[in-house]
Amino acid sequence: GLQNQIFVQKMNANDPNQPLLIPKVEESPSLIVDVILMLPPDDEKELVRNVKVNLLSSGDISFQSLVQSLKTIGYAIDNAILSYFSNQESMFVWVGNDPLPKKAFIPAHELKESRRLTIRARAGAKNDTFTTMTMSSEANNTNSKSGRRTKERKIGYIIEKVSLWRKLYNG
Repeated sequence: GLQNQIFVQKMNANDPNQPLLIPKVEESPSLIVDVILMLPPDDEKELVRNVKVNLLSSGDISFQSLVQSLKTIGYAIDNAILSYFSNQESMFVWVGNDPLPKKAFIPAHELKESRRLTIRARAGAKNDTFTTMTMSSEANNTNSKSGRRTKERKIGYIIEKVSLWRKLYNG
Protein backbone atom coordinates (compact mmCIF):
# COMPACT_ATOMS: atom_id res chain seq x y z
CA GLY A 1 0.00 0.00 0.00
CA LEU A 2 0.81 3.68 0.00
CA GLN A 3 1.88 3.74 3.66
CA ASN A 4 4.96 1.55 2.96
CA GLN A 5 6.26 3.53 -0.02
CA ILE A 6 8.08 6.85 -0.20
CA PHE A 7 6.77 9.27 -2.82
CA VAL A 8 8.22 12.33 -4.49
CA GLN A 9 5.69 15.12 -4.86
CA LYS A 10 5.57 16.98 -8.20
CA MET A 11 3.06 19.35 -9.63
CA ASN A 12 0.42 17.79 -11.86
CA ALA A 13 0.41 19.59 -15.24
CA ASN A 14 -3.31 18.91 -15.77
CA ASP A 15 -4.39 20.19 -12.34
CA PRO A 16 -1.86 22.43 -10.50
CA ASN A 17 -3.87 22.09 -7.27
CA GLN A 18 -3.58 18.30 -7.30
CA PRO A 19 -0.03 17.02 -6.61
CA LEU A 20 1.30 14.15 -8.73
CA LEU A 21 2.76 11.37 -6.57
CA ILE A 22 5.67 9.46 -8.08
CA PRO A 23 7.30 6.53 -6.25
CA LYS A 24 10.83 7.39 -5.13
CA VAL A 25 13.38 4.90 -6.39
CA GLU A 26 15.76 3.82 -3.65
CA GLU A 27 19.34 3.69 -4.87
CA SER A 28 21.44 0.76 -3.76
CA PRO A 29 24.35 1.64 -1.50
CA SER A 30 27.47 2.53 -3.45
CA LEU A 31 31.17 2.93 -2.89
CA ILE A 32 33.97 4.76 -4.68
CA VAL A 33 37.03 2.60 -5.45
CA ASP A 34 40.21 2.78 -7.47
CA VAL A 35 40.60 0.07 -10.10
CA ILE A 36 43.81 -1.30 -11.54
CA LEU A 37 42.60 -2.45 -14.94
CA MET A 38 44.69 -4.99 -16.86
CA LEU A 39 43.84 -4.75 -20.55
CA PRO A 40 44.56 -7.06 -23.48
CA PRO A 41 46.67 -8.00 -25.32
CA ASP A 42 49.66 -7.66 -22.94
CA ASP A 43 47.87 -7.14 -19.59
CA GLU A 44 48.89 -3.49 -19.68
CA LYS A 45 47.95 -1.95 -16.31
CA GLU A 46 46.03 1.28 -15.99
CA LEU A 47 44.90 2.95 -12.77
CA VAL A 48 41.32 4.22 -12.93
CA ARG A 49 40.47 6.42 -9.96
CA ASN A 50 37.09 7.08 -8.34
CA VAL A 51 34.97 4.36 -9.92
CA LYS A 52 31.47 4.09 -8.47
CA VAL A 53 30.35 0.54 -7.63
CA ASN A 54 27.09 -0.67 -6.13
CA LEU A 55 27.00 -2.84 -3.05
CA LEU A 56 24.70 -5.82 -2.77
CA SER A 57 22.54 -6.33 0.32
CA SER A 58 25.22 -8.74 1.61
CA GLY A 59 27.82 -5.94 1.45
CA ASP A 60 29.61 -7.57 -1.48
CA ILE A 61 30.58 -5.52 -4.53
CA SER A 62 28.39 -5.84 -7.61
CA PHE A 63 30.79 -6.84 -10.40
CA GLN A 64 28.20 -5.92 -13.01
CA SER A 65 28.02 -2.32 -11.70
CA LEU A 66 31.83 -2.11 -11.71
CA VAL A 67 32.03 -3.24 -15.34
CA GLN A 68 29.19 -0.87 -16.32
CA SER A 69 31.01 2.05 -14.67
CA LEU A 70 34.20 1.19 -16.58
CA LYS A 71 32.25 1.00 -19.85
CA THR A 72 30.61 4.36 -19.10
CA ILE A 73 34.04 5.91 -18.59
CA GLY A 74 35.00 4.60 -22.03
CA TYR A 75 36.90 1.34 -21.58
CA ALA A 76 36.21 -1.16 -24.36
CA ILE A 77 35.67 -4.32 -22.36
CA ASP A 78 32.64 -5.62 -24.24
CA ASN A 79 32.60 -9.43 -24.58
CA ALA A 80 35.71 -9.68 -22.40
CA ILE A 81 36.59 -12.55 -20.09
CA LEU A 82 36.67 -10.87 -16.66
CA SER A 83 38.40 -11.76 -13.41
CA TYR A 84 39.55 -10.01 -10.23
CA PHE A 85 42.66 -10.48 -8.13
CA SER A 86 41.82 -12.19 -4.85
CA ASN A 87 44.07 -11.16 -1.97
CA GLN A 88 42.90 -14.20 -0.03
CA GLU A 89 43.69 -16.69 -2.82
CA SER A 90 46.70 -14.73 -4.19
CA MET A 91 45.49 -15.27 -7.74
CA PHE A 92 42.94 -14.10 -10.26
CA VAL A 93 39.40 -15.43 -9.85
CA TRP A 94 37.29 -15.79 -12.98
CA VAL A 95 33.94 -14.02 -12.66
CA GLY A 96 32.47 -14.54 -16.12
CA ASN A 97 32.21 -13.33 -19.66
CA ASP A 98 30.67 -9.98 -20.50
CA PRO A 99 27.71 -9.51 -20.40
CA LEU A 100 27.79 -10.65 -16.78
CA PRO A 101 24.90 -12.04 -14.78
CA LYS A 102 23.39 -9.62 -12.25
CA LYS A 103 24.47 -11.83 -9.35
CA ALA A 104 28.21 -11.64 -10.19
CA PHE A 105 30.08 -10.14 -7.24
CA ILE A 106 33.39 -9.59 -5.50
CA PRO A 107 33.29 -10.60 -1.83
CA ALA A 108 33.47 -7.61 0.54
CA HIS A 109 36.55 -9.00 2.31
CA GLU A 110 38.57 -8.66 -0.94
CA LEU A 111 38.47 -4.86 -0.72
CA LYS A 112 41.41 -3.63 1.33
CA GLU A 113 41.62 -0.38 3.26
CA SER A 114 43.18 1.20 0.16
CA ARG A 115 39.85 0.59 -1.65
CA ARG A 116 41.72 -0.66 -4.69
CA LEU A 117 40.64 -3.59 -6.89
CA THR A 118 42.65 -5.29 -9.63
CA ILE A 119 40.53 -6.37 -12.59
CA ARG A 120 41.79 -8.31 -15.61
CA ALA A 121 39.96 -8.20 -18.92
CA ARG A 122 41.03 -10.71 -21.55
CA ALA A 123 39.81 -10.70 -25.12
CA GLY A 124 36.72 -12.84 -25.52
CA ALA A 125 35.82 -14.88 -28.56
CA LYS A 126 34.35 -12.81 -31.36
CA ASN A 127 33.09 -15.76 -33.37
CA ASP A 128 31.78 -18.95 -31.79
CA THR A 129 32.79 -21.07 -34.78
CA PHE A 130 36.39 -20.81 -33.63
CA THR A 131 35.63 -21.67 -30.01
CA THR A 132 34.62 -25.31 -30.30
CA MET A 133 36.59 -28.22 -28.91
CA THR A 134 36.43 -31.77 -30.11
CA MET A 135 36.18 -34.28 -27.27
CA SER A 136 37.27 -37.81 -28.11
CA SER A 137 36.79 -40.69 -25.67
CA GLU A 138 39.31 -42.90 -27.45
CA ALA A 139 42.08 -40.72 -28.83
CA ASN A 140 44.48 -43.68 -29.17
CA ASN A 141 42.14 -45.70 -31.38
CA THR A 142 42.17 -43.65 -34.60
CA ASN A 143 41.66 -46.58 -37.02
CA SER A 144 38.31 -47.80 -35.68
CA LYS A 145 35.44 -45.41 -36.36
CA SER A 146 32.81 -47.61 -34.72
CA GLY A 147 34.36 -47.45 -31.22
CA ARG A 148 35.17 -43.75 -31.40
CA ARG A 149 32.89 -41.10 -29.95
CA THR A 150 33.31 -37.45 -30.87
CA LYS A 151 31.29 -34.56 -29.52
CA GLU A 152 31.83 -30.85 -30.15
CA ARG A 153 31.33 -28.45 -27.29
CA LYS A 154 31.79 -24.71 -26.98
CA ILE A 155 34.70 -23.42 -24.88
CA GLY A 156 32.31 -21.52 -22.59
CA TYR A 157 30.46 -24.76 -21.84
CA ILE A 158 33.72 -26.52 -20.94
CA ILE A 159 34.83 -23.61 -18.72
CA GLU A 160 31.46 -23.62 -16.96
CA LYS A 161 31.60 -27.38 -16.29
CA VAL A 162 35.22 -27.25 -15.07
CA SER A 163 34.33 -24.35 -12.77
CA LEU A 164 31.35 -26.30 -11.37
CA TRP A 165 33.52 -29.40 -10.89
CA ARG A 166 36.18 -27.37 -9.04
CA LYS A 167 33.53 -25.78 -6.83
CA LEU A 168 32.03 -29.18 -5.96
CA TYR A 169 35.44 -30.85 -5.52
CA ASN A 170 36.90 -28.14 -3.28
CA GLY A 171 33.73 -27.64 -1.29
